[in-house]
Amino acid sequence: MGTKLKLGVLSMLVMSSFAQANVRTLASVTTSGGFMPPQFQGANGIVIYEDGLVKEIRRGVPAAALAKLSLNRVAALKKQIADISGGKIVDVDAGKPFCMDAPTTTYDIVKANGEKVQIAGWNACHNIELQDAEGNANLLKEVLEGLDRLTSLGE
Repeated sequence: MGTKLKLGVLSMLVMSSFAQANVRTLASVTTSGGFMPPQFQGANGIVIYEDGLVKEIRRGVPAAALAKLSLNRVAALKKQIADISGGKIVDVDAGKPFCMDAPTTTYDIVKANGEKVQIAGWNACHNIELQDAEGNANLLKEVLEGLDRLTSLGE
């Protein structure tokens, strides 16, 4: 491969990774913690970007692309995120015993103003939900769970 071609390919790789770094995150699902050997520690899950790209997170770093959402689906996702307002985080399992060494999962969205909001989670064997008036947070959690399940298919 010629030097100019190598530089061109390198330039494209740098530019594409720079472009992805500037795309706003819309939502993410991360699972971390629990009793794991050190080589497997770190957050795993998915991140959804404003350009529709859904990437797998491995040990805290966005990795393989899992899917690409259409512009219409991205618009619907943005509307669903915008429609989540108010509400409060509730421990659905209040009164039940807590556990140790279990993984923690968080379902987060990023509002248009950049505010990160946790809409659901699982921590110490307790389900946590953002209970908004319209139930939009729960619907969005189900969408995120479905996309997160793509990681179980392997590469």
